[in-house]
Amino acid sequence: KQWYQRRVRGKQMGRHGDIMHVQYLGRFYESKKMFDSSYRRNNVPFYYTLGVGGVIEGYQIGTKEMCINERRRLIVPSKYAYGKDGTGNIPGYSTLMFDVHLVQIGNSPPDFEVPIDLPTETVSEGKQDCQNPVKIGDMVEIM
Repeated sequence: KQWYQRRVRGKQMGRHGDIMHVQYLGRFYESKKMFDSSYRRNNVPFYYTLGVGGVIEGYQIGTKEMCINERRRLIVPSKYAYGKDGTGNIPGYSTLMFDVHLVQIGNSPPDFEVPIDLPTETVSEGKQDCQNPVKIGDMVEIM
């Protein structure tokens, strides 16, 4: 029960090698204090290649098969984040929490406007267009 994910809606699903464009808010799990956010950088989505690196392992695992316009909350144990050493303003052994919103995959246009507000604690379910939708309350455990 180290991870959980929440789903809203989406159509196109991210696969290994896809360029994922996300908006996110990163916080420390215990204190809920923010340490990073794409919303605070001119609301410009962050992008990375799924399955290739460039982000922590927990982010790669937690965003696999995510759909466009899907929102997930990832709880990332330190061994899938920055481990015992930490990095920058993130101390070692930190469990991290990310609220992630997938806004685009590759060069495909988003099918909605990118929000300019920060994510809230409330997540609502919508149309289920994903082949493997994750529903509110589903638990995903990573060994």
